[in-house]
Amino acid sequence: MIDTGKRKINQDLHIIRANQLYYTSLLDDARKTIEFIRKHKNPAMNSKKLASEKGLNDMFLERECDHLILEIDRLTKDLEMQQSRLKNVMNLVCSIRI
Repeated sequence: MIDTGKRKINQDLHIIRANQLYYTSLLDDARKTIEFIRKHKNPAMNSKKLASEKGLNDMFLERECDHLILEIDRLTKDLEMQQSRLKNVMNLVCSIRI
């Protein structure tokens, strides 16, 4: 039988794991959104009045998309490290007899 103290720790660890999974899905959605924006440029920017600025706007858009993708990659690596740490803690908690 699981002690109530150990059960509380177990519940807290599983809540943290659920939050990590949700965070993973948010990062994936953000990446997909940025890739969509990168592929499908804003049609309003194709007007004749803005033709001279189009190249500059495209350059800025590409640069910002690149920065956002790099930031998402950094956050994903941090998340993977935290998931590994959580897995180690969960294994430790499950192996200790209280």
